[in-house]
Amino acid sequence: MRAYDVETTAELVEAIRTYEKQRPGRGGKFVAEVEATLRRIREAPLSFPRLHTVKRPILRRARVLRFPYSIVYYLLRGEPIVVAVHHARRSAGYLRARLR
Repeated sequence: MRAYDVETTAELVEAIRTYEKQRPGRGGKFVAEVEATLRRIREAPLSFPRLHTVKRPILRRARVLRFPYSIVYYLLRGEPIVVAVHHARRSAGYLRARLR
């Protein structure tokens, strides 16, 4: 599985830092849940719901358990490509802008 761009990595790092500031060790728990979500995506990439706010490419969203985040991705030749580590409070317009 690949990340779409540097912004995706920066989002993930920022979320980890935020959780770690809130409570030491919470950033590590967030990382563990993100990794578990990525494993679930690799095992069954078509099992997650499509996002209908963006038509092309077909995006799917896998929710990160225990945290208000989702991993948004699409498939390229069967391989999941991560577009965003998306906080639940961000709008759909944010994803459209990221794909440009």
